[in-house]
Amino acid sequence: MKHFLAITLVIGSIGGLLFLPRSAEAVSIFLPFGGKVISIIAPGVTCTQGEGPITIRPVGIAPATPYAVTLATKRYLHSVITPGVWILGLYNPIPNMFVCATDTIPPVSVPVFPIFIFGTSLPSP
Repeated sequence: MKHFLAITLVIGSIGGLLFLPRSAEAVSIFLPFGGKVISIIAPGVTCTQGEGPITIRPVGIAPATPYAVTLATKRYLHSVITPGVWILGLYNPIPNMFVCATDTIPPVSVPVFPIFIFGTSLPSP
């Protein structure tokens, strides 16, 4: 009886190893985007983090709405963002309502898409 139990445990363990997943996948909400920077200034709007709102003429499926650069990556420090520069990165398709606001009293929230810059067509000065 003991041998039967031991054999059953060994076979069950080997069988369980055969059905373990061999790969894993990650899901990200960030989408790729790129385009030409049209404007880096919006009169009457101030962003508290990074630069923005930035208006770009997107290439691909990214919407033509205001974006705000986040300070989350070191690449931000090595990028020049001026009108006419091409920009490449990732954007969050969920608008952030807490980064930019109007200069009026009371301030009104301006929805922007947060972006993570991977590079621009101009190197840092």
